[in-house]
Amino acid sequence: MLMLTLAPAAAAQPEADSTADDFEEVRSQKQDGENADPEKEDRARALYAQGAEAYEEKRYKDAIDHFLAAGRLIPNPVFSYNIGLAYDDMGDDASALSYYRDYVRRSPEADDLAEVEERIVALAEGLEKKGIQQVTVASEPAGARVSVDGQPRGITPWTGELSPGSHSVTIQLQGYADSRAKFELRRDRPAFVEVSLHSERKAVPAAKPVPVLENPKPPPTPHIRPFTWAAYGVGAAALGASMAFEFGRSSAEDAARDSKLQVEAESQWDTAESRMLTSRVFAGAGLMFVALAGVLTYRDLNRPDTDRSDQLAALRWSVGCGPDGCGANYRGSF
Repeated sequence: MLMLTLAPAAAAQPEADSTADDFEEVRSQKQDGENADPEKEDRARALYAQGAEAYEEKRYKDAIDHFLAAGRLIPNPVFSYNIGLAYDDMGDDASALSYYRDYVRRSPEADDLAEVEERIVALAEGLEKKGIQQVTVASEPAGARVSVDGQPRGITPWTGELSPGSHSVTIQLQGYADSRAKFELRRDRPAFVEVSLHSERKAVPAAKPVPVLENPKPPPTPHIRPFTWAAYGVGAAALGASMAFEFGRSSAEDAARDSKLQVEAESQWDTAESRMLTSRVFAGAGLMFVALAGVLTYRDLNRPDTDRSDQLAALRWSVGCGPDGCGANYRGSF
């Protein structure tokens, strides 16, 4: 295992021929339940060796990149410790403090715990002098959006520096209810805030019952109503009677012309005039009923939902005869 001393000025250098043995110790410290993947282990071993070589050559940025890549293949807190050492030697106090804290959090029973915590205190004092302090925000599950005091900061686990005092944090993750918490950041000590997210259970709206029509009635079919047919019948009968009286009038006039007696001729002329008047009355009534039947036919065929009583109530008609002839009056609405 690449375990270097904490003091940057006195950092021990790993020997090249010990790299394989160091990695075997890292491999043996894998978290419980992890299945061995020979291909991943070979790649991680190569990355670890490259990181150790880069650290020895003081190429700290390259060493950090190699240790990060190896840690993604075989998660182990030892990589956090080595990354912290590299940042410490680079003079990046905030990043070194972040990885040392991660190492302590993940290895609470490490043999060098006291030494690492001592270095954490020293780095925290350096941040205190700058008027800031470090905080780490974690969530379960990880990968949630972090906002501190209403400002977006990153994704959990997130580590950053804030001014000491009271702060509020909001955690958001799709499929989970938003979680909010408040914390107090001390001047002399970093803070660790962990938030548990709860699944957001959305109420499923109940299905609306589909209305079922019992014995649905077919739409009404337009048809001519009995009253309309009756109007046609009365009109036809009246016109027929008018024609009969007209024939009778014509016969009476012929008889009056052929009559040799004055009295008989006058009687036939009176009969002819009476029949003419009666014929006109029946003709007027017949035409009026035929017209009425036509109007009702139009209403019957175009307003099938209108009740017959409504039709009758809407009609206003009258018939009259005078010395000059007969007439009919009709009022209604279409």
